[in-house]
Amino acid sequence: MDEVDRLKNFDILYTLARNECGLILISTGYHALMDLVSRIKSSLALTEIEFPAYKPEELSDLMKDKVKFSFKPGTITKKLIRIVSMAAERNTRIGLEILGRAGRKAKSKGLKSRYRGN
Repeated sequence: MDEVDRLKNFDILYTLARNECGLILISTGYHALMDLVSRIKSSLALTEIEFPAYKPEELSDLMKDKVKFSFKPGTITKKLIRIVSMAAERNTRIGLEILGRAGRKAKSKGLKSRYRGN
């Protein structure tokens, strides 16, 4: 479950855990599940794994892969990808959204031969 901290009712976690569902709970907040009631916490048997933010060059590499599959060759330069990764402030989701919006905007302006996305 991505963004588990946005749940309105955490009882669903208890139900899923008690029915032997394997759960992977994802949150950007480090202490997102700290205030869970004890019956839910004990049923989940939580283990935390922290993933540090991507370094700018790592984010740039991830976005190069996205560009390779979403745009025709030569459409987005490496320099532009670096600029987008800096604008995204090391956030993959934001970087990919910037690229996707740029592609959709180009497509809406009649540059359909460049962007493969929808």
